[in-house]
Amino acid sequence: MCAIAFLLLEIAPDQFFYSVNRSNALLSNVLLALSGANPTLNGLIIEVNGFRAQVIGECSALFLSVLPLAFISAYPSKWIQKAVGWSVSLAFLFSLNIGRIAI
Repeated sequence: MCAIAFLLLEIAPDQFFYSVNRSNALLSNVLLALSGANPTLNGLIIEVNGFRAQVIGECSALFLSVLPLAFISAYPSKWIQKAVGWSVSLAFLFSLNIGRIAI
């Protein structure tokens, strides 16, 4: 399952990641603004005090989320428990990733 998921993510076109990358850029921009920085956002590029960074597909938590999803899927439990585990793990990974991008 992991190998197939990683393969699909690797061969996916860049447009597949755009909405996730845009969300990451927007949320990271908000986090930077809340921390007192004065960020500017232009598409997927965040700029703070002359430092520019572009949020790309590899910046998303999609690649990281494959492993916990596979572990949770393989664990013998009810589907509702798996769904809760998937939701919590994805929320945690994506939240950490937003903070990582902002930092």
